[in-house]
Amino acid sequence: MFYLGIDVGNYDTKSQHTTTPSGYDGPTPEKPLLAGEYLCLNGQYYVPTSSRFAYEKDKTRSERALVLTLFSIAKEIHYAVSKSRTDLEHEDVQRLIGNIKEIALGVGLPPTHYTNARIDELKTYYKKFLGNGITFTWNDYEFNLTLKAIGVYPQGGAAASAPDNTFRKKYPTYYIIDIGGYTVDIVKFTNNQIDGRWTSKEEGMLILYDDIISKAQMNFDITLDNDIIEDVLSEQDTILEQVLLDFIKTKTKEHADRIIDIVRQLGVEFKAYPVAFTGGGSLMLKENILENPLINQKAVIFLPDPCANAKGYARFIKEEAR
Repeated sequence: MFYLGIDVGNYDTKSQHTTTPSGYDGPTPEKPLLAGEYLCLNGQYYVPTSSRFAYEKDKTRSERALVLTLFSIAKEIHYAVSKSRTDLEHEDVQRLIGNIKEIALGVGLPPTHYTNARIDELKTYYKKFLGNGITFTWNDYEFNLTLKAIGVYPQGGAAASAPDNTFRKKYPTYYIIDIGGYTVDIVKFTNNQIDGRWTSKEEGMLILYDDIISKAQMNFDITLDNDIIEDVLSEQDTILEQVLLDFIKTKTKEHADRIIDIVRQLGVEFKAYPVAFTGGGSLMLKENILENPLINQKAVIFLPDPCANAKGYARFIKEEAR
């Protein structure tokens, strides 16, 4: 049994050790030329792209989540069989991949979607495509897998089990705030158990990026994209004029402040309870969050692993499926 945690985010899809943009070109019946990475399923080819899909509240309505999940499953299995070996030939890796026949899969839902009905829908979705076995090719490696166990867990809550969450042992009550692509998930923990208070707001990073792109087009007559915005936020070199750099950073600070205001309105008192921020968005907004006067810097930590939820899902399904 191979245990997998897959976090199908609106910005990136993560396994325990890999990340894939949540967008792809395809399907197409022919293998795209010069594709650095591809997936072939039922004779159709898919290629990852940094152009992410529009937000889907219910990912079971299309096959997008399946294809993104298969990319991550393949990459995680490839990572596992080859991570400590640099001398393996293609046929050696294929043989090791071929030895893996059965998988147990842990996936997640935003806290406000975490109901019995939605859990059952997501389990049914994956059982439909994987329960009777599935064969696909990723980067010239063939996979033949059967889903033997599936578990669904709350986003953010899985990240709380990360080893670098020092609040687990230090405080009886704390919050996890997961800033993702489209949603900000807020989960309260008491004695390391979710105490029933959780919510999600559609204020993630893609909301910020869309706002920057539309206003930059209107005010500066320039078409930006997510990649260049991320380059600016991560302090990479660009050729953008200073006025645009200032504009992007101002809009980013405003967005971070809005998230803090919304979270506080939902009952999270930053001066009373410790807060652990997780998710790729929290790392992009870290400086702005710490500068907010409502934040108690001594009671805030940032969980740096973007795969924290996926690792949590993998731990949970391994415990559940034993």
